[in-house]
Amino acid sequence: MKPIITYTIQSNNPVSILTSDGKQITTSNDLTALLQFFTDNINTDFLHVAWDVDELAGCVLKFMQIEDLQKIRNTNKCLFSHEHKRYKIFYIPEKMFAVKRATQKESETTIYHLKRYFPKDHESSCNLPEYARRLCIALDAVGFDPHKLTSPVAIYENGLRELDLPVNMDFKLG
Repeated sequence: MKPIITYTIQSNNPVSILTSDGKQITTSNDLTALLQFFTDNINTDFLHVAWDVDELAGCVLKFMQIEDLQKIRNTNKCLFSHEHKRYKIFYIPEKMFAVKRATQKESETTIYHLKRYFPKDHESSCNLPEYARRLCIALDAVGFDPHKLTSPVAIYENGLRELDLPVNMDFKLG
């Protein structure tokens, strides 16, 4: 199972994002600095989660122009350019928030909504690393090693694809 980096956000001004691996950014109304944080500090060996991905996305997206926000609302994605840097933002409420630098390979960070895996726990963001650990233990117990946490169904389908299950051709007739 991939280890998990958790993201905690403080939405007051300036916005602060704290990760469980000790990286932090504080910015005041600077969308480019926030997007650069997500693409420059990427570690593809980890899964990335926030307790409430909508809260995290909202703190970042509030700095965007209305036209760009309408694109995200209508298509779940938007290209954003600033100071010769291009970013692609992909956002599905209550599932995921992804930021990719359009000019670099392997520069995408996708942050998943952890609260969906613990629907009975309402405000557990204060214990985020513990919930991430519990999710890892549960997935590992059933033999799943997901590369993304888009939904429980997607994890299950991906886990089944990795199994060597018999198909019709494996059975001999007669």
